[in-house]
Amino acid sequence: NFIDRLVEDLIQESMSRGDFNNIKPSGKTLHERNPHYMDFTTYKINEILIDNGKMS
Repeated sequence: NFIDRLVEDLIQESMSRGDFNNIKPSGKTLHERNPHYMDFTTYKINEILIDNGKMS
């Protein structure tokens, strides 16, 4: 599925840059929908996935 592959690619790219290395609430869901920490496209993709029950 295109969306699954796109999301996986974005995650892998972020991991290779070390974007997840210093996350304090490791393993916990981020409940706040705050677009300030990501670009608009990534925010909208996440919003669509959440709204369609693919992410919590």
